[in-house]
Amino acid sequence: MLRDILTNKGVLAALVFFVLIVGGTQLYSWHVRRSTKAAEARIQQFVQQLENKKEQHTAQHAGDATETPEPSETFLETDDKQPMSDEKAEVTDENSEGLGSGEAFLPDDMTLADEEETAEVRLSPHGFGPYPEIPEGAPIGEFDEKNSVNRELLRRVAVKKWNEGERFLGSSMSNGRVYLHYPNTLYIKWGERIDPLDGTVYRQIRRAKGAGDVELTPEQMERGEIPQGIKVIDFDSGGLDPYEVLDLP
Repeated sequence: MLRDILTNKGVLAALVFFVLIVGGTQLYSWHVRRSTKAAEARIQQFVQQLENKKEQHTAQHAGDATETPEPSETFLETDDKQPMSDEKAEVTDENSEGLGSGEAFLPDDMTLADEEETAEVRLSPHGFGPYPEIPEGAPIGEFDEKNSVNRELLRRVAVKKWNEGERFLGSSMSNGRVYLHYPNTLYIKWGERIDPLDGTVYRQIRRAKGAGDVELTPEQMERGEIPQGIKVIDFDSGGLDPYEVLDLP
């Protein structure tokens, strides 16, 4: 009887079909597992590449403060001190470079050209349009969607002025106006002091703002003395209106 079953063509065909189905199922399952692992590996590589880029970006800006002089601002002690600048001086690492091996970590369907195209169309979240390109060697920080309105305006003004030929060590914003910090230059706010004994009026410095390469002593501010070789710009009229410079409504 067993021989009859084994020699029956219908039974043999059924056994062969069963073996093929089981074998095909196992092969398909193995293929799916292999494809899934490969996809996970590509995703992991892409995530790692983004993390590497973020770390380099953070490292670049962590060292910015040492690339250019910090801005300084001095107030005469007898004057009511005004708030410090809305924005710190803008600096950038002139020697920083992009990811040289980033392309090797991109998924199959993404290339560096895609990233460059995306970067070209980055728009300001504050409605100022596309971000301008940072000039090479300019002491200007990178644009970021997390920047405040004032910081973005500050950087846009700095970019435009640098492209127009201005050369400065940094920039800051105070009371909505942008100050470009030139070497050996101070923005001065003048004031007057009246001698209570004889009524004599003395000119003194109430506020001094610069790139950090020049600082005045309290005595110099009290007497209104400017060191030799230092250029003076009037503080009130020397600041730039960002909306006017950028022709914004």
